[in-house]
Amino acid sequence: MRSLLTFLCICLCLSVATAQTKKKTTTAKKATTTTKTSTTTAVKKPVVTKPRPATVAAVATEPAPSTLTFPSTEPENAATLDAVKKQQMYDELHGVKNQPNTPNTGKKGQGSTRNGGSMTGGFPTGTETKQADSEARTYIGVRVGGNYSTYLERLVIPTGTGGTIDVTPDPLYGFHAGIVFQFGRGGIAFQPEINFNQDYLKSTTGTISASSLVVPLLAKFQFGQQGNTRFFVNVGPYGTYALESGSTETVIRYGGALGLGVGIPAGPGKITVEARGYYPLGDSKGTYDFANIPGKPITGQVSLGYLFPLGSR
Repeated sequence: MRSLLTFLCICLCLSVATAQTKKKTTTAKKATTTTKTSTTTAVKKPVVTKPRPATVAAVATEPAPSTLTFPSTEPENAATLDAVKKQQMYDELHGVKNQPNTPNTGKKGQGSTRNGGSMTGGFPTGTETKQADSEARTYIGVRVGGNYSTYLERLVIPTGTGGTIDVTPDPLYGFHAGIVFQFGRGGIAFQPEINFNQDYLKSTTGTISASSLVVPLLAKFQFGQQGNTRFFVNVGPYGTYALESGSTETVIRYGGALGLGVGIPAGPGKITVEARGYYPLGDSKGTYDFANIPGKPITGQVSLGYLFPLGSR
């Protein structure tokens, strides 16, 4: 019996020892597996978390390949040569010779000038265009002044006794006022007028007044630059209608007119000063004809006027 108990105790101890040995072996295996996993993780982690920006930065900071630079074949002053070429083309087109080909470089005092205006690249600036178009094409105005009429020859009437009587009247003094139209602004313009004349004649019975309408149709020749003071010559025919003829028959006298004057810019229009002469050549009744007018009367006028522009410039 004692031997049996001893055997059982030995078996129990062996079982416990075996169980303890297995437990230690299992724990050691787990530790080894954990160590391998940690080692694998430690080895693989740097590869997975490898920073890509470092590679990009390295590429970005890589020095660019050197390029070859060749000298430009275009002239540095290409803009200047272009301005000079335009200047030459403009001069050839307008027949201008010996003009300085100085380009406009933006500096004060440089650039060619022509007719008192600045030129940029050979083409007129807005100032020159404005000056050239500073006069209107159509004007309407007024003129007033004084008259002086006299005879170039003495009026002599024969008497029945073989003698003669000098009936030459004294010079006539008077005034005139009228409306003036002008069409055109160049060297030649057309200027029709409607004037009222009032003359006074001294006689043995007193002073006699004579009124009439004078309508001249004049060609106006102007000299000078537009927009500045310009001299002019007026020439053309005229017709006269007597308002106090004392006859029921309409008689129109006609002749030629010649005037010299000057136009001075003032305000929107211009002031005109003119000296004009009228020479009769005949009448519609046929009483007198060309070069057959007794005494050959002539009328002189000095007038002051102002012309207002009409329409666009």
